[in-house]
Amino acid sequence: MLKITRSLIKHLNTKEGNLQATSLPLLINTILRYGNKVDGNAIIESCLVNPYSHDMGLFAPIIEKWGDLSTAKQLAKCYIKNGELIDTDFTEVLELLGNLKYEPIKPLLIKHAFSEESDHYTSKNAVLGLLNFDCSDIQDILLEQIENTYGKNLFHEYIPALVCKISNRRAILEKLFELGDTTCSTDCNAGIILGFSLCPEGVTYFKKAIFNPDWEACSSATGTIHATYQGIKNLNISFSELFADIQKLEGKSQKEGLENLFDLLKIKIDDLFPHAESFMELHKDFFSFDGKSSLYSISDKTGLINTFYETQKLIELKASEELILRCQKEE
Repeated sequence: MLKITRSLIKHLNTKEGNLQATSLPLLINTILRYGNKVDGNAIIESCLVNPYSHDMGLFAPIIEKWGDLSTAKQLAKCYIKNGELIDTDFTEVLELLGNLKYEPIKPLLIKHAFSEESDHYTSKNAVLGLLNFDCSDIQDILLEQIENTYGKNLFHEYIPALVCKISNRRAILEKLFELGDTTCSTDCNAGIILGFSLCPEGVTYFKKAIFNPDWEACSSATGTIHATYQGIKNLNISFSELFADIQKLEGKSQKEGLENLFDLLKIKIDDLFPHAESFMELHKDFFSFDGKSSLYSISDKTGLINTFYETQKLIELKASEELILRCQKEE
């Protein structure tokens, strides 16, 4: 067990020690990267002793990585009673139980995903949990709920993501793109973008959306960038592919596309489980001058050279980290 795991458990169990709330994400991220199932199980056990004393959203990645069906049953016992959430301040549990494939939670997910009484986070967590299950038995409900978003500016943002659970969805994808392109607020389009990425035939719509500045698909203010980043992972789109698409753009569109690329790279830097290219590959392809120096050229041409250098530094640090880890594994 890692030493920092012991410190974290002591803090969870006694609230003693010198750990600050702001340091918890750093500890959790380190444990996720360097810990093992022993660390995970010990933290899960401590969380379940006093389940309402902790931010379960913060510990969800550890529970998802090392938890199992038995963990899900314990969570349900702590947070669910008579088919309802015991405390509606802990709606993260809906997504968490879905991610753990806990089948008995499905009716509650359906209820909270679509209920008008659900707030944004409750509906979002319920939808994201529901994405883990077969929904062939609720096709009519899904279709009705998605169609209810047409022509609206605001709605439960993540409902359109469930388009991936509908069998015949080509026409629906077209209508969702029209919704996002004409009516939907940019505060409310993350579910549409995520839905495109969860459908193999949605890749064209996904790219059209993220390269259209009117969608603000990489906005950190609205948080849509996180759905967009998850989308490129879902579709296994590499940054080289994104850059190739950006090179085909011109003028203002090219600059905005490049800004999106840099913003997505920064999200990747914080991703504990990044997809596609390694940071060594990204550094070679984009930030070393024996590679694809065209990124430098376009950055210079579009007035984003400072962003290029800032991102280069971050990529260099992550590439160095990869080399250190590789050396440790080879010892």
